Amino acid sequence: MNLWYEINFTLRVLRKRFAFSALCVVVIALGYCITMPLYSFVKNLVYADLNFPDSQRLVFVRQTNIRLNYELDSVSFDTFQFNRLLQESTTLESLGAFYNIDTVLSDGAFAQQFIGTKITPTAFELTATMPLMGRSFLPRDALPGADPVVLISYGVWQNYYAADADIIGRVSRL
Repeated sequence: MNLWYEINFTLRVLRKRFAFSALCVVVIALGYCITMPLYSFVKNLVYADLNFPDSQRLVFVRQTNIRLNYELDSVSFDTFQFNRLLQESTTLESLGAFYNIDTVLSDGAFAQQFIGTKITPTAFELTATMPLMGRSFLPRDALPGADPVVLISYGVWQNYYAADADIIGRVSRL
């Protein structure tokens, strides 16, 4: 068909149904006005740099089932796979692993459920962070038969342990 014919037809429809056409334009404009700030907010929240040196060099590796094309749960990541990646990697400077677990913390008279993270000692080296009190994980803490060591969050320390300054060395049940 002819381009001028299409343009004339479009203009006739717009004149005939002006209210509907104006409503469509307003809805599209409002959609853009709402979407752009929302996108900016999410982009800055989700993709912002982490708050430690060289955070842009950090890479997260996740497992995917290529036959079914879905991401596997983090608890399916095992020590054998981690050690194999560690041995065969020639481009990574360091390698750490973690996965979230539900845990119950008990101090004798009182128990509370928390979301915990099982983490390799090298993960804290990657972030160049140190605990406010006590020490970070050491490589010997990951060896079989080592004494169990737990790092607690600031929130757990404040709320569960009432900011007790003598928390280091305290025995609790997880």
